[in-house]
Order: sequence, then C-alpha cells, then structure tokens
Amino acid sequence: MIILKDVCKTYEVGGEAVHALDHANMHIHPGEFVGIIGPSGSGKSTLMNIVGCLDLATSGTYLLDGQPIEDYSESELARIRNRKIGFIFQSFNLISKLTADEPTGNLDSRTSGEIMDIFHDLHSQGSTIVLITHDGDVAAQAARRIRILDGRVSEVNEP
Repeated sequence: MIILKDVCKTYEVGGEAVHALDHANMHIHPGEFVGIIGPSGSGKSTLMNIVGCLDLATSGTYLLDGQPIEDYSESELARIRNRKIGFIFQSFNLISKLTADEPTGNLDSRTSGEIMDIFHDLHSQGSTIVLITHDGDVAAQAARRIRILDGRVSEVNEP
C-alpha cells in the first residue's frame, strides 16, 4: 500500500525554490493498476523517485505498507527496491541520468501494445502497477487515473 499525505518536494534552482511536488496526496491499494498522467515538468519524475524510494520528500508523509518511509533503514530501502519495486524507464541509462519514467514513450505502437500487455498480465497476477506517463491513451488503460500538474496531484476517476 502506498499513501502520500501532504508530500512536498522543493528544489533550489538558481536561488529560486521550485516546488516539484506541492502537498501531494495519493492512496494506492495493493493490486491496483493506476495511471499517473501529466505533462513534462509536472512533477511525474519527482513523484516516481519518491514512491520508488529513490528520493525523500522535503515534507509530508509517505507510508509504504503502513510504515513511514523515513523509518526504514538504508539497507531496508535497498531490499525494498530490490524485491518489491521494479522500474521500466524510457531510456537505457537507468542509474546515470534517472531520466525516463515513460516506459512506452520511444516505442512504436505494436511494441507499446506488447509492453502494455505485459503490465496487464502482471496486474492480473496480483502485482500493483503504477504507470507514469504523459500519454492519455496509455493512462486510460489503467483502472484508475491520477493527474499531476504543477506538482499537484488530483484524482481523475475512481475505480
């Protein structure tokens, strides 16, 4: 279970505070297939990095399986990333740049469909799928959609 309560992430860029996440609230139940949709610069990558335990929020609470993320040790977080959380990035440079949260972005429509079939198959086997995209057609394949815009998260539809 993933719960975000008033999660903020602020970066300092050129002496200015940039609010990548602005009091984000989100609840994802085990076994759900959720599409998170937003344009470039909306906060999708920041949200993915926090939910994926790659980064910490500036403020707010992130509960993973009922436990605040800051209560996990570094070795526990590494174990979670190894056993519970999988990432499919748009590009192959997984660690060096951490830039691609769009698993179907650079694919032709046939290959994109095959990737989505894999997500649906994993979901039918009980996996929780959180798909982060800017593509409305891709997000529409999820059972529930969440929109992110200017660091603010809002529900598009309920299951």
